[in-house]
Amino acid sequence: MRFRKRISIAKGIGINVSKSGLSMSAGIPGLSVTAGKRGVYMNAGIPGTGIYDRQRIGGGGKSSSKTSGGQNATVRATVGIHVDDQGNATFTMPDGSPIQDLETIGRIKRMPEFKEIMAKEKAERTARLANEAEEKNNAAEDIINIGSQASVVRSAKQFADDLASLRPKEPSALEPYDVPAPDKREISAELERRGNAEITSMFSKKKKVMMFVCDNLEKEYAAAVSSWEKGKVEFEKSQLERQKAEGEDNAREYEKTKEFLTNAIQGEESFIVNYTEEWLGTIRLPLDFGVDFDYVVEKSRMLIDLDLPEIEDLPDETVIQQANGQLKTKKKTQARLQEDYAKCVFGFALFFASNIFNISPAIDSILISGYTQRRDKVGDIVNEYIYSIDFLRSELEGVDLSAASPMEVCMKSKNRCNVSKTFILKAIEPFDA
Repeated sequence: MRFRKRISIAKGIGINVSKSGLSMSAGIPGLSVTAGKRGVYMNAGIPGTGIYDRQRIGGGGKSSSKTSGGQNATVRATVGIHVDDQGNATFTMPDGSPIQDLETIGRIKRMPEFKEIMAKEKAERTARLANEAEEKNNAAEDIINIGSQASVVRSAKQFADDLASLRPKEPSALEPYDVPAPDKREISAELERRGNAEITSMFSKKKKVMMFVCDNLEKEYAAAVSSWEKGKVEFEKSQLERQKAEGEDNAREYEKTKEFLTNAIQGEESFIVNYTEEWLGTIRLPLDFGVDFDYVVEKSRMLIDLDLPEIEDLPDETVIQQANGQLKTKKKTQARLQEDYAKCVFGFALFFASNIFNISPAIDSILISGYTQRRDKVGDIVNEYIYSIDFLRSELEGVDLSAASPMEVCMKSKNRCNVSKTFILKAIEPFDA
């Protein structure tokens, strides 16, 4: 609060005299704006007394830095900061309107709070993009590593042991009814609360509330007990029904497994052919393929022709994270693509051989010949065989093929294959079935 002297020069306009110099004021009695050397001020006072209050609203001078500090404090509390995937920040007012003033944006960016926000955002964005890159590369690797889905080839003894130890699975135990029984004290307390809320009498209210409780307690308690017992009966009934249905499902699964193991051990031709067709219908692989097969029961030998995917079907890019945290796709070299293709197609051979061996221990050998579509010398698309591999059960039993190198396993079996040092798969003549 201050006292000052004012000289009027026109209606609503005056010159203010002080030690710091002259300033111009304009306004009405009790409310005016003053502009002078130290800035622009809003004045409010009581007319006729010379007493007023003044608040700075703009302008320059030394006090400008103090005002800027006050404005900064407001910005910290109200400005919205939005960071995009490239780490660029934009700013908005509380009403959502964008802040475009460069001086204001610069002031915000110099704040330590803003720098902390950006550092945290960068760390989170870098981690998020690293996970995204890993997921994309893993998805591409899953397409290439078909061999990781190969199975351990089981022996005839394992089939027999499985059948001997087979038992129906017991259904899970009944769950207890965990709803607590009604408590008369809790019901009494609830009735008392209701009575206090509903009874508005000014006289003998406490007595009336107690009478209300006494009149309704037994009835309310009996209703709660009845509802609880009904819920318990329904719950226990549903548990019994669930257990019965689960037991029936387990019995069906037991009979189905028993039938499969029995037929697998017997190794009849019709079972092996039908089950192979059924299994082929369930396969879900990330690349297109085709299968032709024939079972020679006299030789316990499965003959398979695989129509393999082409090299063009494989992912030809990898995702890398740069020093600034951003993701970048990088084209694979032709040598890398050829190596990926070799791993993929030999993985196909392991996948089919291992799973078909596990249809029946009666299958002693599997001949898999894989071909793909290529253009010949005159430009026509033709089928070219690129490998022919003769797998023996005795050589693969007990081996964890999912963790093995597909090409190394295939090369250990009798095979026809022509692979260059750079993994180019040249055309071959398959074994005569």
